[in-house]
Amino acid sequence: MKQHYLALVVVTTMASTAYSQVNVWLDFNTDWVTEINKATSDAGQPNFGAIERNTIQNNILSQVQSIYSGYNISFSLTDPGGVRDRVNFGTPVSGPGAGVGVLGFAPLQVGNFSTGDEINMVPQNFAFFIDPSDGDPNDVGITRPEQIAQISRGFSGTVGHELGHSLGLNHHQAYGDPGIIPANYLNTGGLQNQHIIATGDTGLDENEDLGRESVRGFNRWERATLDITGGFTSTPGLAGLSLVNSPIAEVAEAGDAGDTFAGATPITFATGESSGMELSLRTGDLDDVTNDIDFYSFTVGSAGSLMAEVFSVNLEADQWNSFDSLLTLYDTDGTTVLATSDDLFYQNNNFLSGSTTALSFDPFLVNIPLSTAGTYYLGLNGVADNQVGDQYALLTGFVAIPEPTSLLLIAVGATAMLARSRRFGSYA
Repeated sequence: MKQHYLALVVVTTMASTAYSQVNVWLDFNTDWVTEINKATSDAGQPNFGAIERNTIQNNILSQVQSIYSGYNISFSLTDPGGVRDRVNFGTPVSGPGAGVGVLGFAPLQVGNFSTGDEINMVPQNFAFFIDPSDGDPNDVGITRPEQIAQISRGFSGTVGHELGHSLGLNHHQAYGDPGIIPANYLNTGGLQNQHIIATGDTGLDENEDLGRESVRGFNRWERATLDITGGFTSTPGLAGLSLVNSPIAEVAEAGDAGDTFAGATPITFATGESSGMELSLRTGDLDDVTNDIDFYSFTVGSAGSLMAEVFSVNLEADQWNSFDSLLTLYDTDGTTVLATSDDLFYQNNNFLSGSTTALSFDPFLVNIPLSTAGTYYLGLNGVADNQVGDQYALLTGFVAIPEPTSLLLIAVGATAMLARSRRFGSYA
């Protein structure tokens, strides 16, 4: 299977499969001791003793359990055996896939259609969390317990981040925060960096309040992506490993999705278990003509916010024929273009044009306002140099804006929403 490694510098139906939980082994092997000692040496600090390392290990276990709270995932300090993901804490800077400045790396597995992944931590590069000479005043004059707490949070956030890649999350999804809307795409105010999949390109830095030294959570769209783990039922691989009890299952196109607005394929939403969004997962491919466009229609009962993401270049499996695509959202008149997305050039607090080179080649529509109830359209096609017969997955999500008369019902539903938030943590 071809794998892409990432590092830190119609009616949608529920599958009837009995889903198994995801097991993750936090492997603090003998190389971990060697590599963490390199970090303390580089920081000019005494090595962590066995008791201190044990504290760090248990901190990491507790904090990653908190990050993934409510999901069907089990973390262990011992090998659970069978099918499991392994987090290797003993990767040297000189190891394959590592390098100076690389905190960790993992394969990208959208939908978790493959498991048994190897996630790698590079402990020597964590020296800056406890180095008083690196320019961070929070590292100066701190006690040993504070050093242990800081480096523990640094590891926990990185483990949560890299494991997120192996479950389908990608860096640009950090911008899926509900507060990031077209009006502030050019200055997001750093909202993206409170989320687990944020990275250096999104502006994440060493910060105790909102950075690598904080234990970050998932935004709504990151949770939507986790809601489809195990959902690619037609894709070869280890099916049945899902983070939620009822993942959003793919609906594969039996034929062409429709070449016109009149012939658009209708999609229907189902509620994502952890995101609370109305979601649809479609898979299809373009016809054997270079100018083909696949049209989908969806109907909403109120105004709201629309998100949509194409997975093609980011689907790293041999059976997928990936391509560079363009996604367009049309208004209810079938003519007016509300938004388009091609390649992503995000950087720091600029979602649209912060980078001079594309950081992702799959389209991503973020919090596009829909002003009224009605039927809207999505058109998906390849760019000018696309190949024919190309395959994709399209994840669409909708969040309604309550009518004023409905606001009285919010208090009634608050108890149910509180129960959900307790299971899955914050919807930040």
